[in-house]
Amino acid sequence: SAPAPVRSPMPALAGPAGAHLVVFLDLLHMTAPNRNRTVSSLGEFLPRTVGPRVEVQIVTWDRSLRARGSFTNDGPLLASVFEALKEEVVLGDLPIQERSRLFGTIDSALNADPRLRAALVDQAISAVRSRCDNQAHDLDATLDAARSTASTLAGVEGRKILIVVTEKLTPAPGRELWDYFQQGLDRKRIATSNTNLNNFTWKDFDRSPSFKRLADAANGAGVSLFMVEASGLTGDTTFSAEFGGTAGTVNEGLAT
Repeated sequence: SAPAPVRSPMPALAGPAGAHLVVFLDLLHMTAPNRNRTVSSLGEFLPRTVGPRVEVQIVTWDRSLRARGSFTNDGPLLASVFEALKEEVVLGDLPIQERSRLFGTIDSALNADPRLRAALVDQAISAVRSRCDNQAHDLDATLDAARSTASTLAGVEGRKILIVVTEKLTPAPGRELWDYFQQGLDRKRIATSNTNLNNFTWKDFDRSPSFKRLADAANGAGVSLFMVEASGLTGDTTFSAEFGGTAGTVNEGLAT
């Protein structure tokens, strides 16, 4: 039988410029299950969205910023890029495992023999602080990459849209650990002389200015910015069997 004809991208129409949409996939923070569900949803949704006046570019971030091709309205090509991304390494599983380990470290310190507790609490505080430092650095680098992506759209005509798909990228990385630690100390009536832990320690890692810089860059380039939480598309992988959990939440998100 004759080979199937190759579908060509739809030609751009004359007249006012259309829309240019960039999908920024944060593979540094996404877990593998949520990455796969996200790219599956996008792979179904975006090829139906492109047209003569709508073009899409896919950009990924895993501490290296990479454009996966130029702007295109070729739906099958976009679908193939998303399918290929399912095979790539993501790094978001490691921080979740590290967070679970630190909750255990905190519990061990709080429940330790009183003769050893002070030293173990100090060690746990140091471990949590180190983790938060690393997470804050990764968050800043991720938002810097997204800001750079937004800036590249400054000279593009027509409507410009940047969709940043990430997972659990919060302005205060590690706050749940500090809150858990402080509540444990209060609940057990444990006093500590360590000045690195109090009700406001999480503010040492506040990254709200990084989010504001991204918003300012998008506004300056005339870009509509949307932040999408990957775990909200389908569920929270911290409750999956892989992480020893027992329950989950579901949100259809882009799959609708």
